[in-house]
Amino acid sequence: MLFNGFAGTQLLWEGDRVVGVRTGDKGIGPDGQPKSTFEPGIDIQAKVTILGEGPRGTLSRQLINRCELDKDSQPMVYEIGVKEVIEMPPGTVKKGEVILTLGYPLDLNTFGGAFVYALADDKYAIGLLVELGAKDPAMDAHYLLQKLKAHPYMRKKLGAGKVVKYGAKAVTVGGWASIPKLYADGAMIAGDSASFLNPARIKGIHLSMKTGMLAAETAFDALRSGESAEAVLAEYAARVNGSWVREEMEASKNFHAAFEKGVVGGMAAVGMSMVFGPGKDIKPFHADYEHMLKTAHVHGHKGYPERDEVEYDGVYIVDKLTDVYHSGTKHEEKQPAHLKVVDKDICATQCAEEYGNPCTRFCPAQVYNMHFSETTKRNELHIDFSNCVHCKTCDIRDPYQIISWVPPEGGNGPEYGTL
Repeated sequence: MLFNGFAGTQLLWEGDRVVGVRTGDKGIGPDGQPKSTFEPGIDIQAKVTILGEGPRGTLSRQLINRCELDKDSQPMVYEIGVKEVIEMPPGTVKKGEVILTLGYPLDLNTFGGAFVYALADDKYAIGLLVELGAKDPAMDAHYLLQKLKAHPYMRKKLGAGKVVKYGAKAVTVGGWASIPKLYADGAMIAGDSASFLNPARIKGIHLSMKTGMLAAETAFDALRSGESAEAVLAEYAARVNGSWVREEMEASKNFHAAFEKGVVGGMAAVGMSMVFGPGKDIKPFHADYEHMLKTAHVHGHKGYPERDEVEYDGVYIVDKLTDVYHSGTKHEEKQPAHLKVVDKDICATQCAEEYGNPCTRFCPAQVYNMHFSETTKRNELHIDFSNCVHCKTCDIRDPYQIISWVPPEGGNGPEYGTL
């Protein structure tokens, strides 16, 4: 049975055993009280629950945190990917064309790269990936994508087109080093929720498919035996370790660690590992939010620097709100915000002073804005959650870790379409 439009919000437990998933309530007002359209969530009970929610999965994190599945692995780390689809004049798209870049418009302290893919129907897809461990608090992936498009080479190739689609998503890049324990009583984790993506290739769909298949085989055996305890589901990890998944991913297990000290040193270290192998040990690294430096350390006491001029024309070079429109994101606005900030006073005081409110930059959908309040006589955080494109960057990169992304009302969010 496919429950389209129902967001999984909680795991169901019997003691320390997972027994299913609870979907979110619908028809809850901004005050948290049921509206006339209220529809309670449902409990979907299962003998085996397989979690494959993509990067930073809500239920997966509940399982990992409660069962301490990540105590023997490195933290999950991410890049933010921003992507546009550009419609070109007929006959101007070269069939099968692929362009991959490294560096510009990023500096040598920030790892990332870009791609251009030819699509059907006279369209190109262009995207930029930027590490969420970027040291600069002013990092803005959406602006950097527009800057990339303004480069003479890109403008010559794509400038005659118009943006028709937009999206943003976190990408897991910790690879083999970040994979947690994959099972617990009654549950397994597959795909990007468990960091199954090859960071050296930025490829993960094949790994998600294979781990899903291995989890399904394990679940089938468990159902046939009538037992889905942790010891039984441990066979899933054994299957992963015995498959080509481990062979592919283990070769780049230290890829992310190599770039912790910069792009140049990282390239050299990765090159050496390709020649001599990655070594026996996994090298440690830090969570993304720990890398952000304070504004004064990066830019002095003048705050964020002036940006290089980019001429927004609303067609080829577009601002964030225009791209939010292109994303097709829709949310019922009379519901509780699905972006939870533990203490907004930190945003108005400590974060403003130390980091310059980086959420106003790193969010690729202009969800977070600082507005002057006549009541408090200071800038206060305003959350436009209806703009959210569900990338989860804020949950990952916030230096104080006081922002949490939780599922909104089921069926809400971006319209992915050709993305």
